[in-house]
Amino acid sequence: MNISPILSQFRALVDKRLSKLSAVTAFQILNPPRQTTETVDWPNLSGFALALSLLTFSKRAGGLVCVIAPDAYSARVLRDDLAALNDVPVDVFPDWEILPYDLYSPHPDLISRRLDLLSRLPSATTGIVIISMTALMQRLPPTQWISSQSLSLQVGTQLGLDAFREELVDAGYVSTDQVWQPGQYACRGSVIDLWPMGQTSHPFRVELFDEEIESIRTFDPDSQRSVEKINEVILLPAQEYPYDPTARSAFKKRFRLRFEIDVRKSILYNEVSEGVHAQGIEQYLPLFFDEMQTFFDYLPKPHRLVLLAGTEEASYAFHHQIHHRFDQRQGDIERPILTPSELYVPADNLMESLQSRTSVRLRQAHSASDIVLCPPQIDLA
Repeated sequence: MNISPILSQFRALVDKRLSKLSAVTAFQILNPPRQTTETVDWPNLSGFALALSLLTFSKRAGGLVCVIAPDAYSARVLRDDLAALNDVPVDVFPDWEILPYDLYSPHPDLISRRLDLLSRLPSATTGIVIISMTALMQRLPPTQWISSQSLSLQVGTQLGLDAFREELVDAGYVSTDQVWQPGQYACRGSVIDLWPMGQTSHPFRVELFDEEIESIRTFDPDSQRSVEKINEVILLPAQEYPYDPTARSAFKKRFRLRFEIDVRKSILYNEVSEGVHAQGIEQYLPLFFDEMQTFFDYLPKPHRLVLLAGTEEASYAFHHQIHHRFDQRQGDIERPILTPSELYVPADNLMESLQSRTSVRLRQAHSASDIVLCPPQIDLA
């Protein structure tokens, strides 16, 4: 019996398995493989091993690094690991932390962090930003709207108090007796207390002399004592949608064209007509804009995408949750809802897009069939 073909087959199988093993063991955490024109595979790292590899990768030329995590918890853990190294700026783009088609609005702190990062992303050249799959699948306001809505207040410039109040209301800010969270303002004579979106640590106090900004200070919201004098403060919109009279009229027109219902019975429609920020109005963002965009549209050029293990499974799991929630809510005739594709990027489309965009992909752990040397099957016929 000639066993030469069998030995050749066995050697080929051994060489194949050993090459896979060497590829795994050859990975260096402090010197990961260089980026190429094609997607580079990394082993399924975790903890500080992943953080150190991403840190080294981010310091190489190529622009901002965007890491896509399977869920919000994984994103926060990775953020904490990278922050402990304290070597590059790290941000997490949070999701709304509410269920699809929820009747409640996201917490203002979350909106503040989202708007702050969206305003900074297009000009970012270095650092790492982490986003969960649930946040990545959400459609976002156009980049032009975010960039055009910021307002600068500088010491020595003119500021008409009545006109400024109208601007704050149109931008979505809420008037209160005392500010205690982002998105609020309070006026007392010639003193304006502001807590701009994007500023999660402290509010600002603007003092006027006639119609001129005399001083701007940060202050402690608990003690109300001034902390530091500054020369300028940037105001971002207080919501992820416009809310001036023109925007509300456009919303109502799109609402009537989109849904065939008696709008007199729609609580949401009537609250928008009265200028009230209705709970859950974020589920109708497309009705405020001519078109929506995605997180990819905010990323600067160049940038690099890193896809963590488990993201594909997470995308389809969230996709099914979205459609399940849609099926539960679509029968509400007083509060009709938009289709899933209007609010979210379908999982199939997203994964197809990631195939061509991804620079680094973390593989799942090798299966036993990849690393165990099994004898070849011998044909005795």
